Amino acid sequence: MAVGTAGFTYAVAYYASRRDADRGAILGNSLVVAGGLALVFVPFFAVFADQLARWLSHGEDAAAWSLAGIVVVVMFLDWCIHNQLIGKLQFGRLNLLLVAAQLTSLLAIVVFVHSAGWGVIGGLLAVISSAVVMIVGSLIAVGRLRPSVDFDLMRRLFAYGSRVSVGWVFQLVNFRVDVFILQAFVSLKDVGVYVVAVLVAELALTAGAALSTSVGALVANYEGERRQSETIASSMRHGIILTAATVGGLAVVGGFAIPILFGPEFSAAVTPMYILLPGMFFLGCGQVVAGNLRGAGRPGVSSLLAGLAVVVTLALDFLLIPRHGIDGAALASTIAYTVFGLAGLIALSRVTKLPIRSLALVTTRDLAPYLSAVTAVPGILSRRVRRQEASAK
Repeated sequence: MAVGTAGFTYAVAYYASRRDADRGAILGNSLVVAGGLALVFVPFFAVFADQLARWLSHGEDAAAWSLAGIVVVVMFLDWCIHNQLIGKLQFGRLNLLLVAAQLTSLLAIVVFVHSAGWGVIGGLLAVISSAVVMIVGSLIAVGRLRPSVDFDLMRRLFAYGSRVSVGWVFQLVNFRVDVFILQAFVSLKDVGVYVVAVLVAELALTAGAALSTSVGALVANYEGERRQSETIASSMRHGIILTAATVGGLAVVGGFAIPILFGPEFSAAVTPMYILLPGMFFLGCGQVVAGNLRGAGRPGVSSLLAGLAVVVTLALDFLLIPRHGIDGAALASTIAYTVFGLAGLIALSRVTKLPIRSLALVTTRDLAPYLSAVTAVPGILSRRVRRQEASAK
C-alpha cells in the first residue's frame, strides 16, 4: 500500500482538513483509486502467490499470500475513509471506531485463528474484519456524501501524496532495515530478542503518533490564520512533554515487563530496549514535526528528513552490528532517530519562521494542565472513599 498508492491516504487527510474541502469528490476519487488497486493487486497476488511464498516465507502459506491483494485494497479504503473523520476534526468518533475495530479484530482472531485453526489466513481475515468496521463506521459518522470524480483534485491528491510517500517508504525502511541486516550476523533467536526490544521501546511513540495525526489536520484547517503558528509551536512542546513521559514510564517498568510479558527467555531484550529509549524520544518528537510539516503543505521536507535518517541508519548498522550484534543495532537506531528529531526541529523552525525556543522550550504554562491532573487524582480518590464509607454506613 505504501508503494502502490503514492501517499494518497495522507493527501486525503490533508485536503479533507482544509476549509474548502470537497469531501464528496475526495470520497469518489478514493473509490476510483481503490478500484485501480483491486485491478492490479488482487490478480497479482493470486497469480504469484506460490512464487511469493517461496521468496518470502520459505514456501509456506501460499494461500495466505493470495489474499494479500484484498488486504491492500481494504486497508487503503480504511485509511482514506477514516481520514475524512480526521479532516472533520472528529477525533472522538475516530477513537471509538478504533476501539470497536480492535475488539472486532480480537474476536476474529479467536474465531478464525484459535477456533477454526486457519493460521495466517485467519490473521488476515481479522485484519480485513477490522478494516471493514472502520470503513462502515466512518461512512456513517461523516454523514451523507455524494461521491464524485474530480480529476483536477485527483492530480493534486497524487502530487501531495507522492511527496509524502517517499518519506513513508523511507520510514518503513528505517524502522525495519536493522532486522534484515541482523539476520546476516546473528542467530534468528537473537533477531527475535531484538524485535521484542523494538516492540516495547516503540510504545513510547504512542503520544507522538497521535499528535502527528491530529496536529496535521488542525494546522491545515487553520491555514492563513494566526492559530496555525500557535498550534505548531504548542504541539511541539506538548509532544516533548508527552513523549518524555512515556519514555520515562517505559524506563521504569520496561525492564520488569519484558520477562513477565514475553517470558524469561527474552530477558536479553532488556538491554537493547534501554539503548533504544533515548532515540524513541527524538523519534516521537520527529513524528510531531512531520505532522506539522504535512499540515503546512510541506510534506517533501519530512520525506527528506526520513531519507537522512535511513542513510545514517544503514551506515551505522553495517558499522556496529557486526561488532556488537543486537546492542549495536539498537545504538545505530538511537543515533539515527536523534539525528532525525534534531534535524526535523531545525527544518520546522526554518519552514515556519518560528524560533527553536518557541518550539522546544517547555514552559510552566505548558506543564500546568498535567500537574493539575496529577494533583487532582488524590482528591478524586479521597472523595470516592468517603462516598463508599458513607454508603456503607
